[in-house]
Amino acid sequence: MKTVYLFLILLIVSSCTKDQIQYKLIGTFKNEITNSNISQVKLKFYQTEVNSNVLNPNFVYLGTTTTNSNGEYSFSFDRQNIDKFKITIEHPEFYENEIVYSSAVLSSENENVFNYELESKSWIKIRLKNNFAQEGEILNFHKYNVKEGCETCCVSGNLAVPYTIPDTTFVCAVVGDVYFKYTYGVTPQNSSTTDSVLCTQFDTTSIFIQY
Repeated sequence: MKTVYLFLILLIVSSCTKDQIQYKLIGTFKNEITNSNISQVKLKFYQTEVNSNVLNPNFVYLGTTTTNSNGEYSFSFDRQNIDKFKITIEHPEFYENEIVYSSAVLSSENENVFNYELESKSWIKIRLKNNFAQEGEILNFHKYNVKEGCETCCVSGNLAVPYTIPDTTFVCAVVGDVYFKYTYGVTPQNSSTTDSVLCTQFDTTSIFIQY
């Protein structure tokens, strides 16, 4: 009798474990500009949990996975009473990203497909040299489409360089395989020149302007 009772308990436990419902996430990572697959992207997964109808606002770590040579990934986790889930995306050659989703977008019956496109890292190095600095001169250098919102980022817009700084160099983060556009002119001469240069991905492209 004890043996039968023990068998029934093991059967129930085994059945509960077997019937554990999961969410499965799959997808592909591609280069936003070249559309090529990106391998070795590290994805970290987190969720906020609801216990006894009380929401814990802190994200709880679930696990990590990495894309294969085709840029594909797959990750599964047990279905629980959650409010949100978060994916952080890391790769040394691409800009990092962090995305938060509502749990309402998840299905436990079907695979959840989340595809992503990443921007490759690149930099523009700009040197501005005033060979014949005159009092009152200002060089207005306007930057277009630089990468913003990252640790090494600049801000798009105008940079005013006074005659007291005849030689200056700065570096801005940009997106690889994208043209960096710039306009510059000297006040009070009211001259203006517009040009652009293609930024090689994963590398630094240099511009040297003498005025």
